[in-house]
Amino acid sequence: MLISEPVIHFYRENYLNFSERFIYDQLHQSSKGAKLFALSKTHKSFSQPEDKVFILNINKGLLQLFRALGFMYPSAWFRSLVKCDILHIHFGFDAYYLIRVLSNFDFKLVVTFHGYDINRKESSNFWFRFYRKNISEVFERADKIVAVSKFIEKQLLLNGCPKDKIVVSYIGIPISSQEPIEYSDKDTTILFVGRLEPVKGCEYLIRAAADIQRNYPSIMLKVIGNGSQREMLEKLAEDLNCQCMFIGELDNISVRDEMRRALVLCSPSVPLENGECEALGMVCLESQTMGTPVVAFDVGGIPETIPPSLNSQLVKDIDYKSLGDVILSVITDSDGYSIRVKEGKKFVDEKFDIKVCNEERNTIYGSIL
Repeated sequence: MLISEPVIHFYRENYLNFSERFIYDQLHQSSKGAKLFALSKTHKSFSQPEDKVFILNINKGLLQLFRALGFMYPSAWFRSLVKCDILHIHFGFDAYYLIRVLSNFDFKLVVTFHGYDINRKESSNFWFRFYRKNISEVFERADKIVAVSKFIEKQLLLNGCPKDKIVVSYIGIPISSQEPIEYSDKDTTILFVGRLEPVKGCEYLIRAAADIQRNYPSIMLKVIGNGSQREMLEKLAEDLNCQCMFIGELDNISVRDEMRRALVLCSPSVPLENGECEALGMVCLESQTMGTPVVAFDVGGIPETIPPSLNSQLVKDIDYKSLGDVILSVITDSDGYSIRVKEGKKFVDEKFDIKVCNEERNTIYGSIL
């Protein structure tokens, strides 16, 4: 029998960093008794009111010990605090590391897979390799497995997850009510937003932008984000004489403002040899709701973020010259630019509105009670 308002609790091993704000949003849009539990907090975690958030605050070394011993102490912590109808765990490896504790509870379990927790096949991290070897334990214990895209659904099936347990449910984004800026009033910028890591492919964009700027010197590349490749990418831009601004991390409001003013957002994510690949591409959604077209490589779940009528903005060949050609075709298309904006925004606003996506999530909860 369906409970009128089930109590939903969420779990993340490390309290949320800036890219995981959607979990916090889900928490606050859930039932009245919803809470979020975490074992630790990193320096990248954003600050939020603690009335619904419970953090054990144990260090990394102790976390590894708990994994080896079966999370003995967190088990007592969970038993005293976690009293819910449904526990929703984001990321498959967080579910696996908690699997011995979960066997002692009778609540329903929902696990959302986001990308590298199912795509990545290799890692130097011992615990991740152990998780990959035993991932079937998560599939067995979970009542429902949520894939954040159709691409992730395929990866789950390839890894042995029962088809009847999987449901595709997009995370969703807040839809912008602002009117898009007209083509003639846009900044002459190409925008990149993301981590400066190999999977995000920023190197391809810098090379493409340098080529474009030889004939269109007024075009500026802006890079928002940080990561292990920043120093290398800054040197590459300097060597290629690419007019590029490395801005670092910005808050969400500032990022959306940059998106709204840019001529185009480029998401040049690429698949890596270890299997890691873009699961969906949230920045592609955010850019289009802000009224800015997207150009991206045709990889992973990214095609799901682009309306079929605009699939020419997906680059089939992973090379910087092809990427540059498609970017140039968009930023010089003054006549068709408004159509690209209108179709992209309509597609995202109708399919990825966070309110609609949250209703779908509630339907998933109802299906297992």
